[in-house]
Amino acid sequence: MNIQITGLHNVFYNNARAVKMPFFNKVSADTISFTGNIYHYEDDDESLFKGCTAKRMECFEDIKPENLSLIHITNYFPNNGEILSLKEASKHSDGAGQCRSTIHFSLNQSVERDNTQIDWASMKYAVIMPFEKTLPENEPEKIGGGKYGDFFFIDKVKLPEGSKIVKYNKNIQQGKFRISEAKDENGTLLKGIELIETSNKDICASAERVSKKMGYSTFDDIIYDTPQLKADAKKLKAFMNAGDFSNLTPDNEDFYDFLELSGRVNMQKYEAIEQLERAWETFCSDINCCNLEQGFNNPWTKSDLLIHFIGNVLVNSNDNSWFYKKDDETVDFRDLILRQIAEIKEMLPEDKKLGFDIQKLGQIVIKSDTPAQAIKVIEAELGIIPIEIPDNGAADDDAYRYFNMTIAANSAQDVNDFMGL
Repeated sequence: MNIQITGLHNVFYNNARAVKMPFFNKVSADTISFTGNIYHYEDDDESLFKGCTAKRMECFEDIKPENLSLIHITNYFPNNGEILSLKEASKHSDGAGQCRSTIHFSLNQSVERDNTQIDWASMKYAVIMPFEKTLPENEPEKIGGGKYGDFFFIDKVKLPEGSKIVKYNKNIQQGKFRISEAKDENGTLLKGIELIETSNKDICASAERVSKKMGYSTFDDIIYDTPQLKADAKKLKAFMNAGDFSNLTPDNEDFYDFLELSGRVNMQKYEAIEQLERAWETFCSDINCCNLEQGFNNPWTKSDLLIHFIGNVLVNSNDNSWFYKKDDETVDFRDLILRQIAEIKEMLPEDKKLGFDIQKLGQIVIKSDTPAQAIKVIEAELGIIPIEIPDNGAADDDAYRYFNMTIAANSAQDVNDFMGL
């Protein structure tokens, strides 16, 4: 947008007080000065932001850093130009924080809202960063990896120039983005980073739109590579999101149309995902990051859960002991923990780091006479706080499942039966 004097807004701010300028009453609103911070408006459409160029992925071989954006949905504004992990963001005055060391992003598309119980769309902010510029801003050993739908870093991620922070603002005109220079919590400008405000409450949809306006295409653009398949996929997604399957019975003509539609879309997607996985493996090798899912076979996830496991030894052991005894069987929690540490160290690539020194964790466990003593030293020396597994035995809780699996693997019984939980 070419900003000209005739495009100035008719309201200027002086000492936070609005002064009407009659001369400009009929002039279109493009730019305004708000206590020294200039902002302008752009349409929420398919056109690119000024200065951005298309970075289209026509095929899976185009998956390269320069063609990717990192999208992070959150309720927390970046701290001094950095996105912090929960471990860093939750630190108390004594320097200890909750053990969650990874920071997660989706690539080019917003996080899949139907694969999680978290209501991502209603969160406050989306941070969109050029992948190519983010890599050199962060230590290589803290670039974890993951998948295209869940790429993670360790501890903190610095926003490079060219990043955008998207924020909901009900006062923005529908169909418009208000763009200004972003500021940190102290009011200091974040160099080269823009704040984009929108009245669209769906922050995920807005983030994906901003990513496209920055020039990035989506993986779906490759997977559904024809207009017909794109239309079919959109139709299928709308039907599935509606959730009304009452008319899908064998005596209804729509039933067979739906089967044909879903079969056509799913077959194309299955074949494309296979190609995508092969291309992603090459991409991860090229940038030296890990190609793995989150879960119990991921050393970062497993190490964080191990800290919570230690926190629950105190709850479930006999009289603050490293042992739990029931009838003729005994579980040696200390031994279990040390074996888990050995497994995690074996999983971790040599040139990558966890969110804490796991070798030191092993030393703390060995030297501590009781679980309670170990927990105090972990908080003091590693700066992390174990959390307790919900005492309602929530089977969906990752820490609880990890605790359960670890005990079961070493006692030949399910933890619920063995420990009476």
